[in-house]
Parts: sequence; structure tokens; C-alpha cells
Amino acid sequence: MKRCVFAVVALFLASVSLKSQGADVALYTVENLGTFGGEVPSITGVNASGQMSGVVNGSHAVRYTPGIGWEDFPALAGFAIATGINSAGDLVGYRFAPAGLRAFRYRDGAGLQDIEPLPGGTMTFGYAINDAGDVVGGSDATDGVLRAFRAAPSLPAVQLPGLGGAGAFACGINNAGQIVGQATTASGVGHAFRLDPGQPVPVQITSFDGAAGISIACAIDADGRVGGQADQTTVPRAFRFFGGSLLLLDTFGSPLSNTESIAGGTSVGWYTRADGESRAFVHTDADGSADLNTRLDGGAGWVLLQAKGINASGVIVGDGTFNGAPAAFRLTPVPVAADTTAPVISSLTANPSSIFPPNGAMVAATARPPAVRASPDRLPVRSARRAARRIRSSSAAATRPAMPRPARLTSSFLRTRRRLSSRA
Repeated sequence: MKRCVFAVVALFLASVSLKSQGADVALYTVENLGTFGGEVPSITGVNASGQMSGVVNGSHAVRYTPGIGWEDFPALAGFAIATGINSAGDLVGYRFAPAGLRAFRYRDGAGLQDIEPLPGGTMTFGYAINDAGDVVGGSDATDGVLRAFRAAPSLPAVQLPGLGGAGAFACGINNAGQIVGQATTASGVGHAFRLDPGQPVPVQITSFDGAAGISIACAIDADGRVGGQADQTTVPRAFRFFGGSLLLLDTFGSPLSNTESIAGGTSVGWYTRADGESRAFVHTDADGSADLNTRLDGGAGWVLLQAKGINASGVIVGDGTFNGAPAAFRLTPVPVAADTTAPVISSLTANPSSIFPPNGAMVAATARPPAVRASPDRLPVRSARRAARRIRSSSAAATRPAMPRPARLTSSFLRTRRRLSSRA
């Protein structure tokens, strides 16, 4: 009989378990990256393979390679600051060269290449490098004002367009050639920008205070998401910019914060507490902003002060302390086990509850789960609902049990990035 079919389906669906369960937040294991010559490097960047750029004692460029550790290079002896690294392990930064302060590109095999100033200038600073070896930074010119530049390998620096004012510098570039930095507007305010390839003018990124506020951006990921800091009621706070929208990442109410790096939509940086100490943070659209110190899986003795970089694998690097002593850290995401919990349906009903005389019509059957947040269980729930949605009425049975509607599922350039502009 068809009634037996209905009973079997109802029994099957009732045995499926639907639980109110949100997605797990990411946790990280923490590692101490050691020292160079007994000193703890300050990390400035990380690439896809886990190599890092860094600085020892504020004046000595170093690179970290997994399995090797920290190393320096004779070509960068003397005052040299490494500010970034690309996937090949090439370093970018600036140093005191015989001709003066120069941006540099250091490549294994090719060695050191200094980047000369724009026409009339005397110095250059290098802040970022992409996988093509393109370096971006700042150079003065005849008038002594800093201008943003881009320099391809073996080619001279080329000045980048600004925002109508005199000064600018670039401090981030991705493999698509999108460039970020800060430029002065015609009204004399420093605003963050993103310059897209082939465009004559940059996209201007203002602040939470509008055009009157100051902003700066040095972080950009492969998809063009931009990160930095922007004024909110005159307080510089961490932000992400994407799709024309400025998103506040500092949900800590801090007096100062900054987004240092973005990869795959995950942003990392630091915020300052009321007592003046900084703390590292992470932000995702799924989980919002969180203090990274609350996301450690076995991090006894660690205090994570500033997250300086994140790569496409989700590895986060930065500066902190371990047992009260300065330490460079690497955070590796803890793999999340797949959710194998079956969904539960608390009741199964049909509407209309009776048909007479029997006519072979379809009857809508629905499951009533408890109200839950969106979770990985949603797809099994939908599959169960589709299985239960329509059951043909029996020609032999004139009535069916009362079946109310189910409840709807409910979804619940530098360490502190100093800004060029001063306030009016």
C-alpha cells in the first residue's frame, strides 16, 4: 500500500539527525623561529613557500628559509632594511649605497640591483616586490618631494600617477600588477590608493571620516583586496577595502591599529590596547576579527604582538614574546576534521492532511527541524527536505496525518606604518 511507503519514508527521515552546529573557528599551532646572531629578527613579509624577509637590530637585512633558518648576504652588508619577499625568495628594501640611500632588489644568482632615483632625485626606498620582480616604493625628485614609483627588473624607476597633490609612495603590489600606497590629494590630505594596470589614475580610498580623514594602504592580495589603516573619528584604525566598500576590521575599540597583510581574503595585523601594548589579530568574513592570542592551540608562554604577514596557505608570521622574551613566530592552521554528524529532523508532516476522494495528486511533505544557524549540515538538510517534499497520495487511503509547515532555517612602511601627511 502507498500508506506503507509514506511510513517508511517518514521513518527514514526521522532517523536523520539535524543539529544546531556552527562552523569551527580556525586554530593555529605556534612555532618560535629562533634568532640570527643571537638577535631576534623583526619579520616584514612571507611568501608562499614560507620564506620570510626580516630585519635585525633595525639595520641588518635577513631572510628565513624553512630547513635553513635565518641568513644574511654579503652584498647587503652595512645598513640594509629588507621590507618584502616574493615567491622566488627575492628581497626588496633599501640600503646605504655608495651613491646614497637606494631601493634594492636582491635575487639569488643575479645578486644585488640598486634602483636609481627619478630624474633630479637623490634617494629611493623599496617597499614591495611581486613575482615578476617589479619593485614599488618612493623616490624624491627635483623638488625634493617623495613620489611613488615602479621599477621592472633591469629598467629604471617610472613615476606613478597620484591623487592631485605633490607627495606619494607605493608600498604594495600583487602579481596582477595592482599597486597600493598613499598619495596626497589636491587639498593636502594623504589618502590610500590602488592603481590598477592600464588605468591613468588610481582608485582613491578615503577614510571612515570621509575625505577629511587620513588613510594608508600597503597590503593587497591576489584578488585586489586592500588593507591598511584609515581614520575613524580621527583614530587610525585597521580596514579592508574591496568592491568599493571600506570595512572596519578594528572591532576592539583600540586607539591605533593596522592591517599588515591579506591573502585569500584573510587579513592580519595588530591593534593597540588601552595599556599601550599591541596584540596581533586576524579577520575573515566568516568569523570576523579576533585576537590571535585566543586562537592558539597550545600556546602557553606566548604573547603575539603583531601579525606581519600571511600567505596563501594561511600561515601567519609576526613578532611576539615567549616567556617574556622577544620572539618571532609562525602560526600554522590546525586542520579541521570533516563534520560527519548526520542531520536530525524532529517531525515530518504533510499538507493537506487529507484528500477525499483519492485522486492521485501530489501531497507536499515537509520536515520540521529546530531553528539552527547555517552550518555544514545545511546540504544534507536540503537533500532530506527534497526527499520528503512530495509524496503521492494513496488511492487506498483517504486521510493522512496532520502535517504543519517546518520552521525556516536561520543563519544566524614599516613597523608602525608612519603616514606621510600631517593633520591640518
